[in-house]
Amino acid sequence: MRTISLRSAQNGLFETTIQFTETGTSFTPPCGDIQSMIGTVIEHFIVTVNTVNRVVYTRPFTEHVMGIVKDAPNIQQIVRNSRQFQSICGDINDKIMEDFTEAEHYAQKDITSKFRDIYDDTRNWNFDQFRRKKHTVSSLKEEMEKVHNYYQKLDQMRNRQQSGILEIESKKLKHKMTPMTEDKMEAMKGLVRDLARAMCKDQLGKFKQRIGKISQRPQQLQVSERAEMN
Repeated sequence: MRTISLRSAQNGLFETTIQFTETGTSFTPPCGDIQSMIGTVIEHFIVTVNTVNRVVYTRPFTEHVMGIVKDAPNIQQIVRNSRQFQSICGDINDKIMEDFTEAEHYAQKDITSKFRDIYDDTRNWNFDQFRRKKHTVSSLKEEMEKVHNYYQKLDQMRNRQQSGILEIESKKLKHKMTPMTEDKMEAMKGLVRDLARAMCKDQLGKFKQRIGKISQRPQQLQVSERAEMN
């Protein structure tokens, strides 16, 4: 049996999607699932090879072979008992685990450390609680600038990153976080409109009240003592 070498493909052999969870980061499919999938494929190969008819053991050759070998060899048993086969299977599993370890380092350095705060802030943000706070022009401006910076940071997130035989896909995470950020910005814009409308209405009422007072004609004019003497 020839030795199999797993070389990194240009775009990776297997795709795994990175996502944020409540406590950390996850990959779908995870390391164990890919290892199990490859193990299942290998088992299918062995079973398929074992079911292939050996020409030398067909009926026309029976009288010539059975005198030398009584039973046909069990290919499954031969392959599974092969030390080289077992070593190759171990190397495959080790390679997958090694690349997932590298993928976790990439996720921590380039995804979690840069974008986790955006995810937590937008996911935990409560509009009703925010609306009940006392706001100023400066506080609202500061909050909206922060959300605007979220957009710029999300544009910097890579859609894909190769890690050995793995292709780490983060496009779905980006597409999940972008609407969350947009919803927060739209809610804040609506709040600014409502506050501006309320302030304008209040100021308009005060102006009307003052204009009304100014436009009133005095009922009686006070006459100074000097005017009476004249």
